[in-house]
Amino acid sequence: MLRRDVGDAAVIVEDSGLFDLASFDQSLGTLSGDGNVRVGSDTITIGTGNLESSFDGSISGGGGLKKIGSGSLTLSGANTYQGPTMIMSGTIDVVGSNERLSDTTAVSVQSGAKFQLLENTIESIGSLSGSGRVTISSYRQFSACFR
Repeated sequence: MLRRDVGDAAVIVEDSGLFDLASFDQSLGTLSGDGNVRVGSDTITIGTGNLESSFDGSISGGGGLKKIGSGSLTLSGANTYQGPTMIMSGTIDVVGSNERLSDTTAVSVQSGAKFQLLENTIESIGSLSGSGRVTISSYRQFSACFR
């Protein structure tokens, strides 16, 4: 169990593994693998290493996700976390057939950042705000309350 930020470290959560924030906000360089991340009521910040990463697992809990750094984060697992999705810089790519993000998450895309729905993505979110770039590939389905 990590009790402090891991900085630019690459965190890999394999198969049935669990990365539990344990009531601490955590910052990491990259996140990959297909295991489980539990955010509780905290925030996981990904991208301090300015690299590309892909996470096929699930992020769950009441907390949120913050993307920083110039790299991209691809999410292809069924994530159920209830907190906000904050894209401060870089890119979050959402890939997969159905609901990769919670229907209640508030996605904010800051200026210069990108939120992209790719491939066969069907996605509903709670709200979408910010002045960043949103890309929805052709033949995709997306619903949100725009602010």
